[in-house]
Amino acid sequence: MKIIKYLSIFLKSFTHKKISYSYGGIDALVANIFKNQKKGFYVDIGCGHPIKNNNTYLLNKKNWYGINIDLDKDNIDLFDI
Repeated sequence: MKIIKYLSIFLKSFTHKKISYSYGGIDALVANIFKNQKKGFYVDIGCGHPIKNNNTYLLNKKNWYGINIDLDKDNIDLFDI
């Protein structure tokens, strides 16, 4: 029985791809915590790039909305594209 359990876990690692856009998977952790909440509001301070290494892009894709704040005007300008 144990071998079937291990094989099942091993198979899931190939068939269930986790999507994360942030460094270290923080966005996936936050999305999992709020998985039953369909919409919400976030404030991302020091947001950086709108997609790459972004902690709130995954929430945005799940119909959440919020405010992104960054000191680099070039990064903020990318959110308007």
